Amino acid sequence: MKSKILGIAVFLLTTIFSFGQCNIAGLTVTPSECNNNGKFFVTINFDHVGTSPKFKVLGNGVNYGTFEYSNLPITIGPLNGDCTTNYEFVVRDNEFESCNAFKTIGTKCCTNECSINFQNVEAGNCEGMLYQLSFDLEYSDDANNGFDLFTNGQFFGYYQYEDLPLNITNFPSSTIEPYNQIVVCANDNSSCCDTISILNPCICNIYRLQGQVIDCNEDTETFSIKLNFKHNLTSDSFQVGGNTTNYGTFGYNQLPITITGLSFSDVTQYEFLIVDQNDAFCFSSFELGKVTECNFDCNISELVVEPYACEDGQFYVDIAFDYENTSIAGFSIVGNGQTYGNFEYGEDFYTLGPLEADCETLYEFIVRDNELTDCRAEKRFNEPICCDADCEITEFRLDEICEEGKLVGFLFNFNHSATNGNFVIKANGVNLGTFAYADLPVTINDINFNTQQVQFVVFDSENESCSLSKTYTFECSVGEECDFRDMVLTVSDCNEEGQFYAKLKFKVTSPGEQGFIIKVNSDIFDTLAYGQEIYEIGPLEGDCSTLYEFLIYDVENQDCGAVYNFTEKICCNECQISNATLSFLPCEEGKFDVILNFEHENTSPRFRLKINGEAKGPFMYADLPYTIENLTERKVYEIVIFDGENEACRLSVVIPSIECPSSTNDDLAKSVQIINKNEKVELYLDELWGKTHVSIFDITGKFLINSTIENNFGTIEIDHLNSGIYLLRLDNKKINYTRKLIKY
Repeated sequence: MKSKILGIAVFLLTTIFSFGQCNIAGLTVTPSECNNNGKFFVTINFDHVGTSPKFKVLGNGVNYGTFEYSNLPITIGPLNGDCTTNYEFVVRDNEFESCNAFKTIGTKCCTNECSINFQNVEAGNCEGMLYQLSFDLEYSDDANNGFDLFTNGQFFGYYQYEDLPLNITNFPSSTIEPYNQIVVCANDNSSCCDTISILNPCICNIYRLQGQVIDCNEDTETFSIKLNFKHNLTSDSFQVGGNTTNYGTFGYNQLPITITGLSFSDVTQYEFLIVDQNDAFCFSSFELGKVTECNFDCNISELVVEPYACEDGQFYVDIAFDYENTSIAGFSIVGNGQTYGNFEYGEDFYTLGPLEADCETLYEFIVRDNELTDCRAEKRFNEPICCDADCEITEFRLDEICEEGKLVGFLFNFNHSATNGNFVIKANGVNLGTFAYADLPVTINDINFNTQQVQFVVFDSENESCSLSKTYTFECSVGEECDFRDMVLTVSDCNEEGQFYAKLKFKVTSPGEQGFIIKVNSDIFDTLAYGQEIYEIGPLEGDCSTLYEFLIYDVENQDCGAVYNFTEKICCNECQISNATLSFLPCEEGKFDVILNFEHENTSPRFRLKINGEAKGPFMYADLPYTIENLTERKVYEIVIFDGENEACRLSVVIPSIECPSSTNDDLAKSVQIINKNEKVELYLDELWGKTHVSIFDITGKFLINSTIENNFGTIEIDHLNSGIYLLRLDNKKINYTRKLIKY
């Protein structure tokens, strides 16, 4: 039974960490509360598999930076809570651009007076995935119309403030997530909310798994690993496995545990899976990777200490840092002769305070590993914190430097007070550099944006909340103008569910690097990378009532876009055009005719054609078949058949490149012998061909068979094809030859 549980868990782990097709899913973007400067942060997290080591975060024309998947979750900000910006975030893999996910959080309003905050939250016993939840709220006078309660993204109920404190005995829990996310918002005001995450009291959880390499010996090429983690609703014991090895069963009361006798290997990617003894779906994992030497020095770096705004002569600080190869004993924060406390690794940031803003103390903060005490980092403020003088940046000014009407640089300046020594400036989210206040005004010659309108953000290098944001529209020309053109949308056949797909083609000049957004009737459908010939949108409802509008626009330059409106509503399961057949007539002087016929149902009396975008007709269905005259050899034709009164009722047919007989083609014909045995086709080619690529298409241009002939002879199996007319094409990159093929 134990081996079966471990086998299931190892299978799950293999699924999670296998590097197959890149996939990003389960994207969550959680906004923080507003700070005193009208700004907020967002925390981003998601699941991923088959990715490269790094990813980008984009949105609203801003590149927020490149991050490592191992650092998830990440925090981005500060962002302006201006009640206007509809914040959108795109997560895209660094190497696989089509591997991405999109999330919209809407507007964030940090300028209103509404506030609401959880107080005294407690989670009780769980029965049947329902648990007891009690809480109180602190709220402002502007949040006086009751409140809405949400759990894990789902609306739960509306309550009056007079009902507080609230005690709910049947609150629904997530069946899979280790934490339940609970949100409370002032009624009908999605910008006035508070969010908390509480440990799921209804399911078995193993979380915050940490590993520490110990007893590493390069002489014997062996090491041990110490493992520790948090757990909830587990049994009394758990199994440890990994790399097809069962390391044994341990009691939770034995934590932390040590796995000994592990060997160096330049092949094995060490991974450790913890599985509860009674629940194979209650597990967590720790990836160590290859171990070939004792290079596990503890390191704490990139220590950032960000002070809050003063309040009543005191202030708080947020502390964040990077770390690797730390112990599992946690860390302490000390400074100025006092200990601020012991903490566990794993949080995005840690808040200390209140601290006295006495205008005298030069605060220092030392982060020190509790076991590996030489592993530390420290940060000292350059100046004492003084609540009597707030850092301020005002009156941003910019002068353009142009040559022949084109922007080649710009000079900027601003006023400032109570600042530190340096400041940072960003343009559309991209860092332009760190500069000294003493060097103002500063000239920038590196133009790294391609839009006329640019959002500049200036902030103090040691106090990011001391900032100024200004949107500036350049008069000089900035790069080439982005432009969409030749936008074409075709409609697929309806499926059995009464749905269809729209196929989009367009051309674009000077696009941004972050792709484009597609909106269908004002709703965002997707954010995609440039480069594809056709983009498929759907499935969409062919409900005979919706008149579809399609809007595409560049992520970085949202003024660059195009709109396509259907002139008629799409009705599935009604008008239908299908089963087109083409009969080719003999060539004359490089021209040939094609007899077109097709089936139709619930149509109007007339139909129209578009041949490579050129409109023809109308024609009567009763006059079918119709002859398309004077088509040119060696040219691909796309023929769109659509009903005369319902343009959405259509069918597309493609005629591949056809070569007319000629002296050259006669020579090619003599060099090719095709024996059609109905179940298979035998091809005999002379020395003119060599290695040859063979393709078979149906008359709609749909690719069906792909093969290669190496030694002037090959057999193509066609027994799976339906009876009908097909096109067989030979191509050796120097010459090509197309022949009609009939399957009886």
